[in-house]
Amino acid sequence: MTIDPPLHRIVAAQPYPLLFATISGAHLYGFPSPDSDFDLRGAHVLPLDKIVGLEIRDETVEDSRVIEGLEMDIVSHDVRKFFKLLLKKNGYVLEQLFSPLIVHTTPEHAELKEICRSRGPQSAHSSSKGDQRRLTSAGTGVITKHHSHHYFGRRIRGKPRHPERRVSIVLYCRPGGAEVGWSGEIQIGGHQPRLSRSRISTTANRVAGSA
Repeated sequence: MTIDPPLHRIVAAQPYPLLFATISGAHLYGFPSPDSDFDLRGAHVLPLDKIVGLEIRDETVEDSRVIEGLEMDIVSHDVRKFFKLLLKKNGYVLEQLFSPLIVHTTPEHAELKEICRSRGPQSAHSSSKGDQRRLTSAGTGVITKHHSHHYFGRRIRGKPRHPERRVSIVLYCRPGGAEVGWSGEIQIGGHQPRLSRSRISTTANRVAGSA
């Protein structure tokens, strides 16, 4: 996908400096329809006066409207909130971070991706199981097999906005951003936990049976 020039201008007009801005949704997954909007996702940096006080404002900035002829759905989280979501095994933000459809990037964006996929050295001398768990976590970044739950089941339970397009829910189980292949492996940032073909078939059957 070629990034349209208006998208760069839209990013430049955002109210806060962006760590990154990428395209998610149908355009990322590879099956946009003629009326698909552009799901622009990112992480922004709030100024000091916005985060010092009893209430933090604009942790999430949302804007859904037509801009320069493009139907936009813009969501950006402050970096503090974005980092917390990453640590909660949130598939949405991980997908946004690693999306290859990059509208805006920074050196910090590249550094964050490297941290998330990091496989640093692990010590063989741990004094307890707790120490071992912490070492394992530090060595593998934030990407775990639990991110697969983002694609299996979660989108099925949600009520689709367009019931007649339920087949798209099946396609969500093979998103382009996560590079899910029918070979039975899911790859996000270099990590490949095994996922069986039967899980994909079961998901498709559940959608077909409830249609």
